[in-house]
Amino acid sequence: MASQTALDAMYRNLMLSARVGDAEKGGVDIGKSNHLIHQTEERFNRSPLQIAILNGNFNWLKEMFERVNITPDPPIEHDESGEIIPPKKPTSLNLALAWKNTEIIRILLEYGCNLEIEPEIWAETSPNMQKLVELAKEDKLVPIYKIDNKAKKKKK
Repeated sequence: MASQTALDAMYRNLMLSARVGDAEKGGVDIGKSNHLIHQTEERFNRSPLQIAILNGNFNWLKEMFERVNITPDPPIEHDESGEIIPPKKPTSLNLALAWKNTEIIRILLEYGCNLEIEPEIWAETSPNMQKLVELAKEDKLVPIYKIDNKAKKKKK
């Protein structure tokens, strides 16, 4: 386990990486500390993943999914009584839909994002983007960005 100082440095580098859209500059360095991708900073109240979505950094997201195995949403948390704590808002998909970035919406869907959508965002979503979400909900979305790890291993 990394020390708190090391985690703080990784987080700062990760945030910078998400802002500039270059996974090589601090993004892939998080290694097994990929929980940092969903951590928010008080000054910005946004996580590195949300910053990358807002900035339209598709290549950064793709690289982080492939090389660091990030998740599109934070893991589900439970309170002391075992009840599920509702996810923080906005979810990754809601944010991408609000910013109308089809590539980012699609990669989030391919990597299994939370499919719950705020009604006001859904009402403003174009029919093409709605179709992508519907295909994902029906488990019929054919991946074009997500790498098939089985096929990748066979090539070697």
